[in-house]
Amino acid sequence: MVCPRRWKEYKGNQTKCIKPFYEMVSRDEAQRRCQQMGRGFDLLEIHTLNENFMVFQALQETNVSLNFKASLHLQYDFNDDSYNHNKPQLWIGPKRVPFGGVNDFQYRSGCSIKDYNRWHKGQPNDHLNREDCVFMVIDDPMFLGQWEDYSCDTEMYYICQFVLDLHPPCSPKFLNLYGYNETTSNRSNETLITGNTTGSVDITKPDNNGNTGNTGKALLIIIYILYITGAEVQAPVRTQPEQIHLSYGADSTQMMVTWTTFNATNTSTVEFGKNSLDQTLAGLSASFIDGGNESRQIFIHRVMLTQLTPGDQYIYHCGSTDGWSPLFKFNATKNGSDWSPRIAVFGDLGNENSQSIPRLQEEVQRGLYDSIFHIGDFAYDMDSDNGRVGDEFMRQIESIAAYVPYQVNFSNYDNRFSMVNSGSGLMNNHYYSFNIGPAHVIAFSTEYYYFLQYGWKQLVRQYYWLINDLQEANQPENRALRPWIITLGHRPMYCSTDDRKGLPIVRTLGLEDVFYEYGVDVELWAHEHVYERMWPLYNRTVYNASLSQPYTNPSAPVHIITGSAGCKERHDPFVPNPPPWSAVRNSDYGYTRLHILNASHLSLEQISDDQNGKIVDKIMLIQESHGKRKPIP
Repeated sequence: MVCPRRWKEYKGNQTKCIKPFYEMVSRDEAQRRCQQMGRGFDLLEIHTLNENFMVFQALQETNVSLNFKASLHLQYDFNDDSYNHNKPQLWIGPKRVPFGGVNDFQYRSGCSIKDYNRWHKGQPNDHLNREDCVFMVIDDPMFLGQWEDYSCDTEMYYICQFVLDLHPPCSPKFLNLYGYNETTSNRSNETLITGNTTGSVDITKPDNNGNTGNTGKALLIIIYILYITGAEVQAPVRTQPEQIHLSYGADSTQMMVTWTTFNATNTSTVEFGKNSLDQTLAGLSASFIDGGNESRQIFIHRVMLTQLTPGDQYIYHCGSTDGWSPLFKFNATKNGSDWSPRIAVFGDLGNENSQSIPRLQEEVQRGLYDSIFHIGDFAYDMDSDNGRVGDEFMRQIESIAAYVPYQVNFSNYDNRFSMVNSGSGLMNNHYYSFNIGPAHVIAFSTEYYYFLQYGWKQLVRQYYWLINDLQEANQPENRALRPWIITLGHRPMYCSTDDRKGLPIVRTLGLEDVFYEYGVDVELWAHEHVYERMWPLYNRTVYNASLSQPYTNPSAPVHIITGSAGCKERHDPFVPNPPPWSAVRNSDYGYTRLHILNASHLSLEQISDDQNGKIVDKIMLIQESHGKRKPIP
């Protein structure tokens, strides 16, 4: 067995792998993060001076800027205790024994710290009776490698170990897997509970038959071997990138690459190029704790690719020296507005009954689309089974989203996506806008209107952002360049399903008036697990351009619901008698193709997956006079 990549091997009492992590967390959270890597992983145990020294070699090899000369200062003690506690230090394994004395520390393996410790002068002191954990000084050359007890809630760096062999971590006389008897409080007789029987055991003294404690010591070693054997069965390396997906940057020279790992990595890097991986850019990662009872942790990595040549094809992979993804390709967004984007549009796509995914995977990889618009509701749900359903869903869409930008609407998802507002260049997964060909697209959150128990401030902020964005889009020079304005919202203003899950509150709180006034052409929705196309519509009134050509220069927006991509909740039934504003209704599983042909023509097709990709509805929307509308009396 060998160490995982980027872990440093050390041979002492045991052969182990060690790796520092530069995330500021509490001591108990640090131990949890180490242990969740698998059996045999834990916060570092230090039993010799050489092991203490190895920490600094590991730190140096991970390129952390530390001001020290380890070879000198590990050999001496210093009397001054004036180093800066506010700088990040390093959590290590010892923890004070419950109800123990000032010097009563022990590792989780059962080893006390009596075989080796490196206390700073005056330590441990259990200041205010609340310093139960131990850190190592790593920032000050005068006290480098020395230990101090400290409050366990303090956030610091930490270092993990992974044990490769079956040797006990310490001498048997310091090993106690039954309890905490290696202390200065003279508690050598420990209570051993087996079933409902309680008895006292002193393994260091002869038993009633005159046998010495060697048998007991051997038993402790055997117990430790049984404890650590699991490490031989599995040594998971969870730094492999997965769930890779693209999204638009602030302009056509940018592309955001986002992916997930289940352990921290040394860097977040994308290697890319037109014919070879000759360019490299690094980004950032953020830790995300799932809200379930397991508090699972994942790491979201984001790298913004810049200085792309608009319209050119690139190959790329992402990751780090801890692991790389497969090779993918994408086309940088074309520049300007004189081109015809092709987009697949849908919502309410789940992990179970995700009927549309195979067809979408095939069509994306055949090059049919420039982008994906997923209008809310993912996986059903992203947080189910402590986030594992979300993980599997993100793996399912990787063969789509790693090839074309996957633009989403806020609904039931966590922060795995990376939506960038083209106006500010800032990431905002709740509401944002971007340009694609001759269209300006606005994505906003309808959830703000639905979950009013969380307050109104976010709704008001979004409302004024929408007004500002629409005003900017309607500046004459901007509307001339991108005449189409398209909105993406999850819960629809209008629907004719019998459960009435639409959101008429969006209408009553002013959005319908705003979208009408600022000349929005198409409003795309989901949430209802059906397809429904409306006539040009405003204030429950149909505004068809003419009886024979209702979608040629209409005087009101066209609403489309496309929420039938497939999920475990199946379909929503329609009411028997549709209202007059409902033009076409279809309950097949499928999705919508949006083709923005030019400044005046836009095509919408509904694809039925139930009917092997048949087009079950199609319109050509023609608008030769885009712009703001006058209020209707």
